[in-house]
Amino acid sequence: MALHANRNFPPPSGPTAPGRSNVRPHHTKDELKAMTQVGFKVFLAIKDDWGLTPAQCMVLLGLEESNRSTWNLWLSRFRQGKDIGTFDRDRLERLSHLAQIYRGVTSAFPDERHGLGWLSAPNTNPVFQGASPLEKMLSGGMQDLASVQSYLEAVLLSAAG
Repeated sequence: MALHANRNFPPPSGPTAPGRSNVRPHHTKDELKAMTQVGFKVFLAIKDDWGLTPAQCMVLLGLEESNRSTWNLWLSRFRQGKDIGTFDRDRLERLSHLAQIYRGVTSAFPDERHGLGWLSAPNTNPVFQGASPLEKMLSGGMQDLASVQSYLEAVLLSAAG
């Protein structure tokens, strides 16, 4: 399943500041479980569209290499239509940032090839310090995901205004 610019994403649960995720402290356990299932489904589609390796997926989700069995378990259970559990707030926040980055890339670059090119090309903007946006995200920090998201939101706002 591929996600494209014209695909409808569920609307955010409320307004977010630039670079912020939609995960809030007041979500119930049932809401967090639902967010896990939907978020993981969206993430797998992003993984396929961007051609991410399992190792890259693990970094983006905040998993250490020693937790490869966890990644394999989630993937296996999800593909079998089984419950993958409930992610902690950190991992849900990562999924939120990644979904919003994906949305930003597909909005800024309706041609998927251009979006993939932007993700993988070195970028001279100070946010990236010569690294590609994907390399920035693969630094592994939550702030790295938030900064890529904020950058895309700023670019889209300036293009709209």
